[in-house]
Amino acid sequence: MQANAAFHESIYYRTDDALVVAQYLPSTLTTEIGGAPVTLTQEDDPQTDSVIHISDMDTTVYDRPNSSAVRLSIKAQGQRFALRLRCPWWLRGDATLLIDGRPLDCEPADGYLSIEREWHDERLSLRLPKGLSAWPLSDRGDTVAFLDGPVALAGLCAEQRTLYGNVLRPETLLIPDNEREWASWTPYYRTINQPVNFRFAPLYEIGYEPYTVYFQIMDRPVFLANNS
Repeated sequence: MQANAAFHESIYYRTDDALVVAQYLPSTLTTEIGGAPVTLTQEDDPQTDSVIHISDMDTTVYDRPNSSAVRLSIKAQGQRFALRLRCPWWLRGDATLLIDGRPLDCEPADGYLSIEREWHDERLSLRLPKGLSAWPLSDRGDTVAFLDGPVALAGLCAEQRTLYGNVLRPETLLIPDNEREWASWTPYYRTINQPVNFRFAPLYEIGYEPYTVYFQIMDRPVFLANNS
């Protein structure tokens, strides 16, 4: 956690003919390519306009997005260079990219999506599919932390607790909790089919409340198996 103050040093890289986006964090880069200024801005996309639909029963259905999304904008003066966007390790599918609302057919290579063109004033939308994963301790494979894409989750409990279920299927242990507050999607989870259920929140949101990050996972006991 002490590395947070240095994150800005590894968001962007550049060469003579390329800009590289290595981290997806709200930020603005101002640089020069070919002797002329280039500005690249990125911000989180809340995805509030793309995952609400109307069912056949004329009721609104809300589905929390299973992806992270980033909006990028480039302001340049016609310079030709490559924009390289990192495809992170936690992807659960192919990253998709739109430029000015139009899908771009772009295959990743060496862990990056690369777009080379003359840049003027373009807006890009990058969608990164994600999912839950369980990250074990190096010496205890049955004791794990949960991640939502790249985000570590903290269990809101003060004491050590055991969870029961399949460690290889974390989506059967945690489910989305309080998915939507007004127009915003929330990042919270809760346990399911446990002796005592409790909530999870992103570790970066934790203030002074007690929490636990690592949990031992054991096979489902009989009394839970019969009630699930």
